[in-house]
Amino acid sequence: MTQSAAPKCPTSPASTPELVTSSARVTWVDTAKGYGIILVVFEHDIRGLINGDIMTWTPITRFIDAWIYAFHMPLFFILSGLFLFRSKEKPWGAFVLDKLRTIAYPYFVWSVITMLIKAALGPITTHPYHLSDLPLILYAPIDQYWFLYVLFILLIAISALLKLGVSPWVVFVLAILIYPGLLSISSYGWSVLAVTSGMAIYTALGVIIGRDREHFRIISAIHVCWLALAVVAGLTVASLAGLPELPYRNVFQPVFAVSGAVAIVALAVLTDKAKLKATIQFLGRYSLEIYVVHSMASAGVRIMLLEFAHVSAPTPHLLFGTLAGLYMPIAVVLLFERVGFRFGFTLPKPAPLLTPIEPNFQVNPTRPHPDR
Repeated sequence: MTQSAAPKCPTSPASTPELVTSSARVTWVDTAKGYGIILVVFEHDIRGLINGDIMTWTPITRFIDAWIYAFHMPLFFILSGLFLFRSKEKPWGAFVLDKLRTIAYPYFVWSVITMLIKAALGPITTHPYHLSDLPLILYAPIDQYWFLYVLFILLIAISALLKLGVSPWVVFVLAILIYPGLLSISSYGWSVLAVTSGMAIYTALGVIIGRDREHFRIISAIHVCWLALAVVAGLTVASLAGLPELPYRNVFQPVFAVSGAVAIVALAVLTDKAKLKATIQFLGRYSLEIYVVHSMASAGVRIMLLEFAHVSAPTPHLLFGTLAGLYMPIAVVLLFERVGFRFGFTLPKPAPLLTPIEPNFQVNPTRPHPDR
């Protein structure tokens, strides 16, 4: 009696026939954002608990911290670059205004709100601020808002290059050249410039992937076993960032970042194929709102558990803090929508100016005049 051969992956990742619709080519992007924002909230909650002396740095927490930090923010820069190539199709001024509405506006609004709240609470917070620190938001982003600051710079700069006809591959080479430590380019003591040059390579990589819409179809059509292999291999490579004595860590950082990002994208496509995407995709669609509010939500839960419930065990803090960081921002969004407040996270698009229609008093010759 012969045994049936074990199933094997096809020789080509996209060789399995699969109907991929226009919408299916991009649903995994929201799913990937969902997984990414879960990692952001979880890791920021861990650091908040450590700064609040509820948890401590151990070999395990240091490993998890280095592992997640190796790729979770590069993932968002890659995803942000995916649709940037299409910005050439719209006037550059309109593109800049759009990013002012959707990135710069929430950066300033929520940076000010965070600083005012922390100034009012004083030493009860892990990173208190004073009102005199408000000018910092112009040149030294506070807390997690550095992402919006750096993202705005990169999107504007790269879109300008693309508008001038610069090839995405040339943009990618330029991003490599300004990568920190590769060339002796001074940041003049401005830490934001160093972070921007470090994240440029990932945004440019996203532009290369997104320059052809066929790439989205190819990614969506990859066979599940190749996707599973990418998840395992990518997370394994990224986990090397957690090794405490790893030599040339900065040199290998892009490898860790891209490997982890590939793993999350593969996991997102797998989730979509398994029809399990609803919850993760839901979080991904609210990733901006979660990002700007989650630290306040998690910190609020941490204060309530300590001051009112007298709970100091790390597990409930980590569980409820992460859940609050994910879902309380969404509750704020829904509340704003319920009361009709449209300025919480982005500026609404200005209403288009309507050209006034002059009345036409000419009598229609095919229709009899009422006086006739």
